[in-house]
Amino acid sequence: MDKKLLKKFNQTNVNLVVSGYPQEKKGGKNYGIAWYTKQILEPIAKKYNQKFVVLGEKNSDYRGIKSELKAGRRILVLRVFNQKKISLYPEILKILNLFPLIKNVYVHSEFGMSGNLWHFGLIIPFLTLIRLKGKKVYFFAHNIIDNVNMLSGHLNLVKNSFKSQFLNLALRFYYKSLSFLSTKIIVLDQTLKKRLSSFISKRKIITTILPVSPYDGHLTKEEAKEKLGIDQKEKVLLYFGFLTWYKGVDWLIETFNQIKQTKVKIRLVLAGGPSYTLANQPYYQNFYRQLVTIAKQNPLITITGFVADKDLVYYFRASEALIMPYRGLMGASGVLTQAINFQLPFFISKPMGICLDNYWEKLINFNLKKTDLNFDHTTKDLKRILNLIKDEKYLAKVKRLTQFLQGERDLEKVVQNDYKNFYQIKQNQKCSLWGRKMNWQTA
Repeated sequence: MDKKLLKKFNQTNVNLVVSGYPQEKKGGKNYGIAWYTKQILEPIAKKYNQKFVVLGEKNSDYRGIKSELKAGRRILVLRVFNQKKISLYPEILKILNLFPLIKNVYVHSEFGMSGNLWHFGLIIPFLTLIRLKGKKVYFFAHNIIDNVNMLSGHLNLVKNSFKSQFLNLALRFYYKSLSFLSTKIIVLDQTLKKRLSSFISKRKIITTILPVSPYDGHLTKEEAKEKLGIDQKEKVLLYFGFLTWYKGVDWLIETFNQIKQTKVKIRLVLAGGPSYTLANQPYYQNFYRQLVTIAKQNPLITITGFVADKDLVYYFRASEALIMPYRGLMGASGVLTQAINFQLPFFISKPMGICLDNYWEKLINFNLKKTDLNFDHTTKDLKRILNLIKDEKYLAKVKRLTQFLQGERDLEKVVQNDYKNFYQIKQNQKCSLWGRKMNWQTA
């Protein structure tokens, strides 16, 4: 590793972030946390001249440590760990030792998404070791679960089994321990704060939001469909993201496959592929294989596989609406944020509807009601959605709602608030950390 880079970034005015970070090559580890981290850190680095070290994920076939400089050389990204391996935490701690002067460590985690319960169990000793190094921990809890039964199919658990009951007890210990070890716990939705506050004090929790970056290009729907090889006469219902049980994709494919279409054809496009964190699990392989089998039998169902970042725009521009059939809400939805970015009308399942609790009463301003956007996992409701995406007047109303939500989640506002609330480092302020004095702290 370049010693000059280490010296440049091993400073008290640098923050260290443990998170995924987007990889440009096909097959790179690109997922919600990675894109969120980039979207927030790069504007902060450029606007406020704040430096960061990001310890990110590497491809499984790469054995060394790869370094990259981003945002005008203000962000040093070190690809150091593989989330699937037991060596995950030791690898991070080893690199952390190379930056003894950095005092603020920001750890991103989303419980349950990796499918590995050991990952969940070892996060507490991992944070303890960081604290013992004299550093402050700011923990981003991207997912807040209060009952693991909601993840039964995702984690291959039997509902209300001894294992699930044990894990629910472990969750309580987990959140209490997070509160003790973290300076602040950061969540991306008010609903998540409410859920987490049933375990710990609200004073420990900071709420921010997923920002939007409105699409300002000129790609037309016709051009996008032509690029993707979709018939111009077809309407497109889009599902975006990994194909997992938690996201309800099995219900969507199976139900859509049963509906006989007439006149205007609707194509279901599933823009995504297998979850890379679950890909090696036999139960998930069987789950995914069943989805592919159905899709191959129905010419109106398309599973795209991995979608490169540069191609994302084509799928959102080619679609009439986005559907999110999630079986519950674990964290703030990056997919919904993308719909808002592209002003794409959307439908969300009732279990996921709480993510818009602050906005349902405002629907009347757009001549909409809650039932226009919210749906049950029934054939009747999916048929209703398929009819609505043929209604141009209805789609125009939902598009106006997305324009309003863009203003509510403006990237510049979120970046400014996040910098002031937990990324800004102020000099000449002392704080005590388990008896140790430091001259730098985060505001």
